[in-house]
Amino acid sequence: MSEAKRCPVPAIERALTLLQFLGQSKSGFSTSEIKRRLGLPKSSTYLIVETLEKRGFLQKNRQNGRYSLGLKLIALSRHAIENLDLREQVETGIRNLKSPVIP
Repeated sequence: MSEAKRCPVPAIERALTLLQFLGQSKSGFSTSEIKRRLGLPKSSTYLIVETLEKRGFLQKNRQNGRYSLGLKLIALSRHAIENLDLREQVETGIRNLKSPVIP
């Protein structure tokens, strides 16, 4: 199946959208704020938030009930950086710059 014809998994799309949304916040958001701002169903929002918190991707401020990104994302980022081949990235970038631009 070609890449363009694949259907995304709605729950994963929602979870990733939620993570990106919270990544732009300094103080986090409550479940109801997340639901309202992203236009997600209440039950989906609750289940996604609870799952991400349980797995360490979100953390809840017990004082105000707001969620923000969790420490698990730092660990994933560290692994991504450790596995990043900078030489390959730079070489690819240079090759792209050298290739002719066709209008």
